[in-house]
Amino acid sequence: MNRWTSLGLVDTINEEEEEEDYMDHSSSFSSSSSSLSPSTQPRISLSSPSMELESRVNKWSLVHNSKPDVLVHVGGTRFHLHKDPLSRNSGYLKRHLIDVNELTLSPPLNITAETFSLVTAFCYGAHIELTPFNVVSLRVAVELLLMTGGNDVRNNLRNSTESYLRRVVFVNVDYISIVLRSCLALLPESQTTAFLVGRCIEALTEIGDGDCVNEFLEQAVILPAGNFVVVAEAVQQHFPRHDLLYRVVDAYVKEHNGEITEEEKVQICNSIDCEKLSPPLLLHAVQNPKMPLRFIVRAMLQEQNNTRRSIIAAADSVASTGDPPAGHEHRDSTVTLELLLQRDMAARQNYRLRAAMDSTSSRIKSLEKELEEMKKLISKESERIMESKSRSVMDSA
Repeated sequence: MNRWTSLGLVDTINEEEEEEDYMDHSSSFSSSSSSLSPSTQPRISLSSPSMELESRVNKWSLVHNSKPDVLVHVGGTRFHLHKDPLSRNSGYLKRHLIDVNELTLSPPLNITAETFSLVTAFCYGAHIELTPFNVVSLRVAVELLLMTGGNDVRNNLRNSTESYLRRVVFVNVDYISIVLRSCLALLPESQTTAFLVGRCIEALTEIGDGDCVNEFLEQAVILPAGNFVVVAEAVQQHFPRHDLLYRVVDAYVKEHNGEITEEEKVQICNSIDCEKLSPPLLLHAVQNPKMPLRFIVRAMLQEQNNTRRSIIAAADSVASTGDPPAGHEHRDSTVTLELLLQRDMAARQNYRLRAAMDSTSSRIKSLEKELEEMKKLISKESERIMESKSRSVMDSA
């Protein structure tokens, strides 16, 4: 989609390192989306977060007659800041700066220097301009840094990002697509990201843009297994049918055949509810050799359940066709009795089938476990043999 190409990267600004500089270097993004915010208050644009932060830090130093007393490392950028505004706005920074004056933010805190610059400026009282390009990274940073905002609802970055998502993003297909792309870049470190993926997909289904969902899922086929599981689980919560999800999972498993483990396949397939598959795709799942055995067993069980339900429904339909014609009471009562017996037999068969399937599934799990143990034993034995041969060669030498 061409709508993804409107975000450009500005050249990195390098500054000379001085003792009281608030940062050693910074990089920033530029965007044409600055008009998205309806507020008339001065805000930080994406092109100048470092300048705004520098101004705020210098002003704080003058007003409070206090030099920066904290050094925070984010990626390759060093931020010289004040402990007080950081601790008052971030539970994470407050906890980690109690007895130290230097801190490094590293994974699983998936926060870039650009995002940290915006968040930090907010801690100093700046108003941040939200756009579809930065709202995800800011929302994730808010959660990771525990910036709840306390009782001040107006001065709460979490509330601001949430309101922006609801009012601006989730009513516009292009903006939703931008946010989805941002989410993919941040998977799987943050639960907030997975939650936003689900909300974006839900918004797309409400708008009725099935093409955008299809395109997003097609792009998700290139994700690592852990990330794809997050996306698949988000999708399965918002669709009444799982045909599309099954097709995407099937394509993913085929695309990554030999690259992902059997356990990863099981985790991916767990996102599919076989009861929500159409009969043709359920039959395809039963006969799909690429799928893990556990999933195939689930599909077989569901197919049998569907068959039994169809038989019972047909029997109920015949049994409730109205009053019998005169002279046929005896024959119809016999038919009804036969149908009741058929339903009872079908129910018993269904029970036995479920028990057999449960037993089979349990046996498959047991066999898989035994196979893993055998692999470990074979590996150890191979190592022992190689060691023995190596010693024999050395002794001979």
